[in-house]
Amino acid sequence: MGSVDIPGKVGSSEGPGQVGARRSTLGLKVSWLLVAVVVDVARVFGSAGTSGPPTQAKRIAGLEAVVRCPSCDGLSIGQSSAQSAFDLRQMIATEVRSGESDSQITSALVARYGQGILLKPPTSGLAGLVWLLPVIVWTAGIAIMVVFFLRRARSGLTIIDPDDAAIVQMALDRDAAGGGIAENPDLGTSSRVSSPS
Repeated sequence: MGSVDIPGKVGSSEGPGQVGARRSTLGLKVSWLLVAVVVDVARVFGSAGTSGPPTQAKRIAGLEAVVRCPSCDGLSIGQSSAQSAFDLRQMIATEVRSGESDSQITSALVARYGQGILLKPPTSGLAGLVWLLPVIVWTAGIAIMVVFFLRRARSGLTIIDPDDAAIVQMALDRDAAGGGIAENPDLGTSSRVSSPS
């Protein structure tokens, strides 16, 4: 009978550390394989709902969600039961059925009621600054911090005042010499330095 090679046992070609390394490498490979499978499954299910152009009903519902009710505070015409919201819903449905695009319908509403008719603010012009300003502020803040820390790292060690260095050196010398009461002429005080017994 041949000898059986048991990992981690005496006479084995692998040590205990190598067994753990092999197990962790295998676990890492399995983990990455599971991540890849989950991502692929998510891509398949995520792309399944986006086949073809939206239907008229979906376009109408989408427009009703972004158009503000003219007589309500903060409600879309899809959420409101006011007569003005009902009239706008009818107009949107008629326009969509007649072949108008979503941008043509929203442009007509903005021309008639003003930019405030849309619940979603525009992303261009002066109103687009509302979207860009936080990004600009965060970027500037991060850039300032990076420059500050890089300059601080490049400056090297902190420069020590020669007088402070002399005081520290005197204290170290006294401590090495055995301690005792030492007068500090710079501070005008005396301090007790314990001497080793």
